[in-house]
Amino acid sequence: MQQRFVDALHKGATWDDLRAVAIRADGTPWDDKAISALMYSDLRSKGYGVRTKHDLDRGLYYQLIVPDAV
Repeated sequence: MQQRFVDALHKGATWDDLRAVAIRADGTPWDDKAISALMYSDLRSKGYGVRTKHDLDRGLYYQLIVPDAV
């Protein structure tokens, strides 16, 4: 899992923010399906969650939900 991606979610990230940090080791960007899979499948399997929020200034953004035990 890419640490920059998780850090962005922890701070609260728009979809464009996530696209900006979702870069493979070879320098190519992840596609939207890969970003969705990481957010809603890979993170969930590790006990995390993602909450969708709305802000008047930022619009929709995504926030990492960290389990209490972490």
